[in-house]
Amino acid sequence: MKIFVVRSLNIREDRSLSLRTEPFVIRCGNQILEVIMREIIRLSAIASFVVIVLLFSAPNIFGQIPSEDLTTQSLTLRVENESLITCLATLAVEYRVPIGLEVAFDHDDNAKLNFDVKNESLKKILDLICRQEPSYRWEVRDGVINFVPRDSTDQFLSKLLDTNVSRFAPQKGVNKFGLRNSVADLPEVKTFLSVNDLTISRLEYPTYPSVYSNADLDLSISNTNVRGVLNKIIRVSEHKLWIMKRGDEKMRTVQISL
Repeated sequence: MKIFVVRSLNIREDRSLSLRTEPFVIRCGNQILEVIMREIIRLSAIASFVVIVLLFSAPNIFGQIPSEDLTTQSLTLRVENESLITCLATLAVEYRVPIGLEVAFDHDDNAKLNFDVKNESLKKILDLICRQEPSYRWEVRDGVINFVPRDSTDQFLSKLLDTNVSRFAPQKGVNKFGLRNSVADLPEVKTFLSVNDLTISRLEYPTYPSVYSNADLDLSISNTNVRGVLNKIIRVSEHKLWIMKRGDEKMRTVQISL
């Protein structure tokens, strides 16, 4: 017959063992928390660095391209049977290239452009556009690509664009129609329109702010002309294309599109 002896653990010893192990558990827990906190700080620092790099290396995220890099940037663009205005709108909207178009007197909306370029400079693309649309030439003014008539210039549009403006200070946060109206309400512009029996169309439609909107943007400018005002608007705001053209068959209305 075998006899089994079972030794029970003394309650006092058990309690002493628990007290000896608790500081070890606490120390381990604190070390783990310290490791986690250091990792969170490290990842936060990396994220902040990435944001800073993006802000300074990709200025076109906010709709602006440095003027010195404007025509050297590489683009891939396919245009198939599109009008000049549609082509320029694609560059402005999709690639955030600031462009102004002074529409020629003999402008033909039925003229179509066709090309397919990959990783070509903007300069080559603009030259290609003008070869297919020889009524226009392009130039950089005020950090903006301006398309102007080569020969068939509308004298009234040209004079309006060259009209001196002492001060343009639109209300902040207005939409593109408000900006257009601010241009139309400039004293120098109103005088020019009155003398030449012209009006600026104020047609509007529902519009909403884009991801590039900035309600605090300052678009004020002094000692310039109407072209300079329009160039300032599309160079620094969410709107990247201005177009000025005649708006009716009688040639008494001017349209300014942003």
